[in-house]
Amino acid sequence: MRILLAIFIRPTRRRWLVTALAGIFILSALVRARGSQNVVLAWNPSPATNVVGYNVYFGTESGSYPFLINLDNVTDTQIYGLADGATYFFAVSATDSEGDESALSEEISYTVPLPPPVTLAAQVFPEADGQPPYMVITTTDSLIGWWEVDCSTDLQNWGVYRFGYSYSDVLRYGGGLNLRVPLDPAQPQMFFRLLKF
Repeated sequence: MRILLAIFIRPTRRRWLVTALAGIFILSALVRARGSQNVVLAWNPSPATNVVGYNVYFGTESGSYPFLINLDNVTDTQIYGLADGATYFFAVSATDSEGDESALSEEISYTVPLPPPVTLAAQVFPEADGQPPYMVITTTDSLIGWWEVDCSTDLQNWGVYRFGYSYSDVLRYGGGLNLRVPLDPAQPQMFFRLLKF
């Protein structure tokens, strides 16, 4: 018997729905948009009457599953800690009351999206009223999570200038990065970069 694997991807308001149809299982992934590092997997229950649980296998190579989650008799689970940009492969098996395990479902893959780039904006304020010149660096996009701003004078050697955690969406709540940087006249140039973790 030939098993046909079909993958459907359709955008919804704030989620992507990825569904794979295979054998007795329907394995689907509901994933938050914008590079979320979690995935929710759901599948149809096995028609066997003595099923007591399921095993979810996953990894970053097709057919190789170094990670295993043992579940009671539930048909969904959330998997945390997925890396942005990485592709993960998932398969599910059923276990019965005797400890026997079914064959694996068809494999489904999911690539965690990369977060959108964050744009830095800078405005220089000249010396005025006895105050030295300074620059204000802000983000024009959302910056949620841990971040680090590095500084360099030669684009070769970088040092941490400031780091922190942002938890508000600049597009909705006006939050985000807002750094005041004193300008050193002895430095002919300064470069800044933003790292997001």
